[in-house]
Amino acid sequence: MLAAWEIAVRVAAVPTYVLPAPGAIAVKLWTDSAGLAAALATTLGEAVAGYVIGNAIGFVLAVAFFYRPVLDRLVMPLIVALNSVPAVAFAPVVILW
Repeated sequence: MLAAWEIAVRVAAVPTYVLPAPGAIAVKLWTDSAGLAAALATTLGEAVAGYVIGNAIGFVLAVAFFYRPVLDRLVMPLIVALNSVPAVAFAPVVILW
């Protein structure tokens, strides 16, 4: 598949800003590996931190809803309403926020 991609890009003379060849991608990964490794470490750290924070918040909310049924009855309609809205609808709000 990679060979077909490489051949198709070279035969069709597709500009590299539209679709780079796999060989060009590999060369760029090799030459910029130091900067990409730092960026990868930052991204993975942020992803793990977000996962841990999200799980902690979810666990605390689950315990609160379990032990306080009144809280469950008050908040659950809001959660169901938010869950019915498509995720892409929140994108402009998050960008402005």
